[in-house]
Amino acid sequence: MAEALPADRPITVLTASVPLAAAISGQPHLTVILLGGRVRPNTLAVVGASVTAMLGRYVVDLAILGANGISLTHGLTTPDPAVADVKTQAIRSSRRRVLVGVHSKFGISAFCRFGEPARPRDRDHRRRPAPGPGAPLPGPGAARHPRLTLNR
Repeated sequence: MAEALPADRPITVLTASVPLAAAISGQPHLTVILLGGRVRPNTLAVVGASVTAMLGRYVVDLAILGANGISLTHGLTTPDPAVADVKTQAIRSSRRRVLVGVHSKFGISAFCRFGEPARPRDRDHRRRPAPGPGAPLPGPGAARHPRLTLNR
C-alpha cells in the first residue's frame, strides 16, 4: 500500500508499524508519525494505551487496516487484545476505512473482535481500476493534505 501513495502532494501518515515508518520516512512528500508504545517482537507493531490515546487525538481521513480473521459471525478479529484496541481506535478516529485482506482470512475468527465487516449496502460494488502511484485520493479534503493510518 505504501508504494501506491501519491507523490504529487504532501501526505501525513500515522502508523503503528516500525518497519513501515522506517521504509517510507525518507520520502520528501510524506510526514511520518510513528505512534508510541510497546513494540511487539514478531511484527514490530506498536501497541498499548499510549498508542490508542495518541491515535484518539487525530481525525484520520482514511484508515487502512488488516485482520487475522474476517467472519460474518464474529467480525474482524485479531489474536492480541492490545492490537484489537489500536485497530478499534483507528476505526473510531477515521472518516473512511479500507480493509486489506486475503482470501485465507475469510471464515476465520481470532480471539479479539475489533470491528464488523461492511454490510452489503455499505460496500461499493462499482468496478473501478485500482489507482496507480500518483493517482488522486478520493473524498473531501484529499487534495489538500490527507492523513492516513496504515497498519500492517
